[in-house]
Amino acid sequence: MTTAPAFVLGGHRRRSLRWAASLWRVTKKNPVGMAGFAIVFAYVIVALLADIVAPYGSLDQELSATLQAPSASHIMGTDTLGRDVFSRLVYGARISLQVGFLSVLLGISAGALWGMIAAYSGRWVDTLSMRIVDVWMTVPTLILALLLVSLLEPSVTNVTLALGIAVVPRATRLVRSSSLSVMQEPYMESAVCVGARTPRIILRYLLPNVTAPIIVFATGILAANILAEATLSFLGLGIPPPHPSWGRMLSGNNLIFFETAPWLGIFPGLFLAGLVLAVNLAGDMLRDVWDPRLRGA
Repeated sequence: MTTAPAFVLGGHRRRSLRWAASLWRVTKKNPVGMAGFAIVFAYVIVALLADIVAPYGSLDQELSATLQAPSASHIMGTDTLGRDVFSRLVYGARISLQVGFLSVLLGISAGALWGMIAAYSGRWVDTLSMRIVDVWMTVPTLILALLLVSLLEPSVTNVTLALGIAVVPRATRLVRSSSLSVMQEPYMESAVCVGARTPRIILRYLLPNVTAPIIVFATGILAANILAEATLSFLGLGIPPPHPSWGRMLSGNNLIFFETAPWLGIFPGLFLAGLVLAVNLAGDMLRDVWDPRLRGA
């Protein structure tokens, strides 16, 4: 039986200690931001384990128990069809996070690639790209998403696609601006002088140096897209029934019973507000960590 050399194990241990020390410094400096990360992580775990966490299925109906107040059997009450509100909120977290993360990934990936190509190419490519982005950004994000979803059939895929497309112009402008700054660095000029190919320069030298602002931007957009998905569902153009959606739980027939059954609006609103707030807190912490102007504050 072979064992790893002691110096290898020691190296792993030292790296682990450095990571732990760095995490402790960040937590001590910004406990509110780390609390936001912890809350987001908890939402993700609940969404992934929805089949275990939820005591009932998201579509299970008990018509003899409609509009029941919170109790031991239904900790957040039931809706107009006798469905457990807590179970639908848990399954709704899966949809909200799925739409939020995938739309941000789609929009930022396309926008980052476009922004880096525009900045590196320069001249007419950069000018034309920015004019297209300027026109694109004149349409508000929610209006653009409403337009796209109304043209397509409302579904989880189409809502994700619409919100992702709405992110592209802002991501393009951010990455293009960051890329122009990075291209002034000596190592970029050296890479061009030695004849490095354009794909290698963009992926090997440009992309790693614009990653930090992209990540900070992504957290803010994630919160906005989660809220936008809920808004689209509230307006009836988001996730179609019978899929559980926090926005849809705040609309439709439930609106009629908010006075007599307030738990129908309180708990979905708290779940949505809690997730958006946690993402924003985590994003503020990332900005403080990566922004050199705030690092020493």
